[in-house]
Amino acid sequence: MAASVVNSSLQALTQLSSTVYLKACKEPATSTSTTSDIILLFTWAGAPPRNIAKYIISYTVHFPSARILLFTTSFTDVLFYSSTTVREQLSPAVHEIRHKSPNSRILIHLFSNGGAFKLTKFASLYQDLTGKQLPIHAVILDSAPGRAAYWKTIAAVNYALPRKWYLRYPTLLLAHVLITFAALMAKLLGRMNQIERIRRNMNDLRVINMRAERCYIYSKTDDLVGWRDVEDHADDAEARGWVVRREEFGGSMHVAHARVDEGRYWGIVKAVFDAAQSYQQKDSASKG
Repeated sequence: MAASVVNSSLQALTQLSSTVYLKACKEPATSTSTTSDIILLFTWAGAPPRNIAKYIISYTVHFPSARILLFTTSFTDVLFYSSTTVREQLSPAVHEIRHKSPNSRILIHLFSNGGAFKLTKFASLYQDLTGKQLPIHAVILDSAPGRAAYWKTIAAVNYALPRKWYLRYPTLLLAHVLITFAALMAKLLGRMNQIERIRRNMNDLRVINMRAERCYIYSKTDDLVGWRDVEDHADDAEARGWVVRREEFGGSMHVAHARVDEGRYWGIVKAVFDAAQSYQQKDSASKG
């Protein structure tokens, strides 16, 4: 992708906080288009701007009348978050959703454990500030959630680091220290590991509403998030009552399924979001 295209897509974003950005809709909603949807895009930890831009561009093409709220995540967000920081970072996005159209759908697309972490924090904050559950209509989980494993966490950090050795190796060493420290503190304080907490919260009815159909996109060749971990979480979600769809890609790496088969990937996204629309129409009819 040309650098000019990447830059123009990211420059079109309005920064709402240090980690949240807004992309206005390309076209106004019409009677035949998706009505004023809001797509919440939760990237993986340390996602490069170039990769983020690809999804922004694709969403602009496939859902031109939708607004996009982009949530970025760093590894320090996951390892050493605080409620004060979360509130400062995510409160502007709560404001955007509170003032949405009554007919707008909230469509979630998250990537990896970092994206799942940020979604659960945002859903909890939304409920704290509004007294209501985040009105999610559909969730796409790309390469998530995994399980807590030291070397896979290190591999995830390494995946996001710059290629230049003098930046990569010192940062990787620091990551070893921070991850070890976080694990020891969790054990000493008797707290659940952050990754396991993410898995639990994603299947907690108090965090994610039951009406939100979800789709897990994953691969057996993902070297950072195990496919059995994803399928176990999907099975648990289904057993608890969620409508679940599973889409396994062959030969794709972590958060790179669209690269293997872009047509299939975006066909899945559109199908899941279209199903969310049919649910909304049924709800509106029942209320009428």
